Amino acid sequence: MARYVSDVWKALLYAPKFGFKLSLRRLIQVQEIASSGLFDKSFYLELNPDVKAAGIDPIVHYVLYGAREGRSPSRSSDACLYLAKAAKGVYSPGLPKLARLQGEPWMINDVRVEANSVVVEGWGLPDSDIPAHSRLAFLLNGRPFDKVQARLPSDDVANLLWQREGAECSGFRCESTIAESPYIDGVMQITYDRPSIAYHARGSNHYFYPDPDSHVFTIPEPDQMWRVVANRDPNAFLFAGCTDYWRLNLALLSITGRGFADFDSILDWGVGCGRVARYVLSKRHNHFTGCDVDRGNIAWCKDRLPGSFVLSDMHPPLPFADGSFDLVYGISVFTHLNQELEALWLAELHRVVRPGGVVAVTIHGQTAVDYAKLSPEEHQQLIAKIRKEGVSFSSNNDQISGFADRADLYVNVFHDKEYVRQIWSKFFNIAEILPGYIYTHDLVVMLK
Repeated sequence: MARYVSDVWKALLYAPKFGFKLSLRRLIQVQEIASSGLFDKSFYLELNPDVKAAGIDPIVHYVLYGAREGRSPSRSSDACLYLAKAAKGVYSPGLPKLARLQGEPWMINDVRVEANSVVVEGWGLPDSDIPAHSRLAFLLNGRPFDKVQARLPSDDVANLLWQREGAECSGFRCESTIAESPYIDGVMQITYDRPSIAYHARGSNHYFYPDPDSHVFTIPEPDQMWRVVANRDPNAFLFAGCTDYWRLNLALLSITGRGFADFDSILDWGVGCGRVARYVLSKRHNHFTGCDVDRGNIAWCKDRLPGSFVLSDMHPPLPFADGSFDLVYGISVFTHLNQELEALWLAELHRVVRPGGVVAVTIHGQTAVDYAKLSPEEHQQLIAKIRKEGVSFSSNNDQISGFADRADLYVNVFHDKEYVRQIWSKFFNIAEILPGYIYTHDLVVMLK
């Protein structure tokens, strides 16, 4: 042990060369992991040639980077199980919790817009790049809130995200005095400005609330909304649809240089009852098409929304010519298709998208697992299953039963990110996979 500690201090002398710093707390974690006998340095270097090439001590690398990247510490221990046991206290305090998760969606629990004030309450995992209680991290329409209480106790978040460092102090309450309506062009923007979020994923720092008194289109019936998002609350339906629209727009602009307004012909693949489409259509009416397997929702869209709406089937083909669209987006469609149907639909989307076109779709990836309220053992088992299978069946889903042909094929699945990169790249160029971008869904942006 003494010899190993000496080696660690030697490694620290070269820390600036490798661009990292090791706090005393991290150093203690390094020492305790080394003494546990659970970490296999030879295996770690063999599995991670980049670490070996960099000359970084493997346990130092694991504490700073490997744990949160999901790298396994030994041949007999999966990284997730290793961390799960630490969270339960089996090895505590020998193993660190994760400094960050792959994706870190934050949540607004309550928004109150009153005559002269806006009050927002929710939770967001603390960002180490933001000083504690910084007022500048929380913005209303781009300006700091007047009053901010941050890093409030949040036992529910700690129980949900047991593997995340600081989850127990994720709560916040923000308040601003207003002299006029906070809805600018019909939308109020609330921001948790986290510098650590990757550039193309910065859209996830924002929520967008539509003015409840200025809806352009009517609101669907509660059961219609349930079949789309498993929620009958009209305010949640409008807020989530508005947020998804603007986040998609920001991701498209960041990754491709084009937003919704810059595409000639758009397909909403899985339009439902226009949850996102209503916001696309509020900006444009021409050359917009929506399709869905839900007969009732397609009929509703035809009656109440501009654009063209087409009933589709669980199996391809779509009733469109080759190269009909330069943008296809689909939220929570691949999350409900088995591997066989997935391959058929990837080929079909490739057919209907013109050269140079863009496809933006969501999947259930690591973030959906992290936020699934699983115990450490369940979490580890599901992660291992997903990594092994690539596309992993989770459960049946009866939300659209009675409203679609072959609704029995509508299931819930998880995707492994590396599987997506390997298999989906046979059909498209994978531009970006943004973890937890559409709440707990990963956003996959692809180019033809």
